[in-house]
Amino acid sequence: MKPLEFGIILTILVVVFFQEEPTVGGDSSIIFEKLFWKFRPVDIMILVILWALLLRDTFARKSIKLPNTVLNKPILGLILAILQGTIVGIIKRETSTRTGIAVLAIDEWKNLFVGILFFFIFTRVISNKQKLIRIAWSFIVMATGMAGYRLILYIMGHGLKGTARGYIIVQEGGYIYMLCLALLLTCSLVFFRPKKRMERFYLYIAIILFSMVLFLSFRRNGWLMVIIGLAIIFHFLPLRKKVRYGILLLLLLPSAKLFMTVPANINQYFTENIFSVGVHICDLEDAWEAVKEDPILGYGLGRVYKRRLSYMPWLHTNLAEQAYFVHNAFLHTWLKFGILGLICYIWLFYTFFQYGFKNIKLISNNYHRSIAVGFFAFVVGKVIGASWFGPPEYIFFKKSILIFFSMAIV
Repeated sequence: MKPLEFGIILTILVVVFFQEEPTVGGDSSIIFEKLFWKFRPVDIMILVILWALLLRDTFARKSIKLPNTVLNKPILGLILAILQGTIVGIIKRETSTRTGIAVLAIDEWKNLFVGILFFFIFTRVISNKQKLIRIAWSFIVMATGMAGYRLILYIMGHGLKGTARGYIIVQEGGYIYMLCLALLLTCSLVFFRPKKRMERFYLYIAIILFSMVLFLSFRRNGWLMVIIGLAIIFHFLPLRKKVRYGILLLLLLPSAKLFMTVPANINQYFTENIFSVGVHICDLEDAWEAVKEDPILGYGLGRVYKRRLSYMPWLHTNLAEQAYFVHNAFLHTWLKFGILGLICYIWLFYTFFQYGFKNIKLISNNYHRSIAVGFFAFVVGKVIGASWFGPPEYIFFKKSILIFFSMAIV
């Protein structure tokens, strides 16, 4: 089956069977909900595409090996940290049978497993340019199908589900589509070999596309991510200074008005009674107190929700434990997995950043460099932005982010 046909069929299947997220809560289905909660259709589609490619590759070789990358050791450390957090949670368990440690730890292990699987598949599957282009085509079809489906729902008056949490069209399909378009464009140039003047033109288009990926993927607090990502792009790419600053100015001008609204938004957060802001502040304060109780082993999995109920008694039990995260990834990791988790978390991204900055400069081919820089800037921007303003699931444990992480390291 050709990649285009495969992508279309997969898009239809996933839209039909996996469109709605399970409702949080309920007695009989809580384990099912924990297994599939936050699995968006785009995550499932990407996972199936990669899994199919890996199986075909494995049967062809009749062998399977672990990828040998600079990230193997810190990833292994994170797995051990999550195991430690699970054991600590079991030993110090304070939960009832229905919301026991096994249920509460499922989400952590699920996200880690899927993230590692993405990393493993990418480092095995992408062994040549043809396979890279094939994957890009499948992603384009997948993302376009999802965005089109959402747009049809919107036109028919059904609205866009979950717009407050970022599941709007541009985030569900748009930035992935644009990222894959940039990838496909730059890869295709290797085969078509256009004239020298056209090569530079295509390269500029790829730069703009990668930059727009950053803009389209930002969340409510993502402007720091956009700035850092753009800075990396224009630091590495082989452009004349005038062209570099001209494109940067062109991209930043539309955002000036948005930056002007920041002071008013901050003032509104702290002068009006906004529920989520108060919750985040309470979670940060309580997380720090919990870390001070046991900074070495951490608080463990399956225990934090009871602390939350102590200062937010109006929350439903299931909501308290499933929605608990500290909007600072370092503190959140330290809270759940102890000092080992924090060290491995920092180690992972330090290794990635160091590897990228060291090796991107050694890539002589402009098109290959534009691909590497685009993915690298996206990941770095996401990591830094969400590390200070969001939970770690938006970074390492988020399935779609691991895809770009893996592509960049490849």
